[in-house]
Amino acid sequence: MVTNNLGFGSLASVAWTDMNGLSLSDSQKTIVTANKTKAELIAAQLLAAIKASVNQEWTQFSLYDFVTDSTVTGQSRNTTLSDWTTFLKQSVGLEVSATRTLSPGEWRRVAADLQDYAAKEASKRAPSDGGGIKNVNGHWFVNGQQVALLDVYMAVRVNQVANFDDSLNIYIEELNSNNTLVKQANDWLAKLRNLKPPDTTTQVSWAQVTTKGLEWASTFNQANYTPQSVFMPNANQSTGNYQRVDTWIEEVKSYVDSKDSDNQTVQQKLEQMTNRRSEVLEGLTSFVKSQSQTGQSFARNLG
Repeated sequence: MVTNNLGFGSLASVAWTDMNGLSLSDSQKTIVTANKTKAELIAAQLLAAIKASVNQEWTQFSLYDFVTDSTVTGQSRNTTLSDWTTFLKQSVGLEVSATRTLSPGEWRRVAADLQDYAAKEASKRAPSDGGGIKNVNGHWFVNGQQVALLDVYMAVRVNQVANFDDSLNIYIEELNSNNTLVKQANDWLAKLRNLKPPDTTTQVSWAQVTTKGLEWASTFNQANYTPQSVFMPNANQSTGNYQRVDTWIEEVKSYVDSKDSDNQTVQQKLEQMTNRRSEVLEGLTSFVKSQSQTGQSFARNLG
């Protein structure tokens, strides 16, 4: 995958987006984790205060009304209030003082914004660090960006297709490699059969096999290996009559059979992978179509 510089604005950008967080340095990871933790803490304290406001019959309350010296371990009330008001402005853009009052409903929206912010920060980290795709309050976050469900679905499916394509290419390369080796082995078989003497008394030496191997290597422009080492590595190299040649031929034929068997297995995997790839593409198309129909239905109802 290449680095995505476009975000989730289009199918092309989604297709090239790794959903494994950003490449954060240790110091950046520390900052992101601290922001996430603080946002979650403030959101949790706000939600607790909202519940308490029901019992207290508060219609308005401020941070000062529920923050105490023990709200944050090791911090005084004033220090926590100063820290939180600064953080609220930086994280969710809320201009608020320690004594400014908001309704429980308004504070609930602030808590939701903080939860979204925490999820966005978490999504910047790698999955192994607790990052990856994050979902909160019906919102989705990937790589520090808020995205729609359709974007997430398409990103996952398109990346699946890309992974299938990588696997398909590997299997295709394996098939091509095996077919090349089978072709070379069959040519080597022909050369060995030419060595086979017409009678039982004529002897064939391994030096003659070596000579044929050099002819074979010249034909196939192979300087990296000899046919003897690849197609018949366990061959008896002692001099013998036509029966000795028969044993060499049988070993090469066994090699060809094994490669044919390998190809059958690879072909099955290739077909399975192709079918799964088609299923993912079909599912992606169906999902996009259903989303489009749902959107049109909403538009008609709103109209």
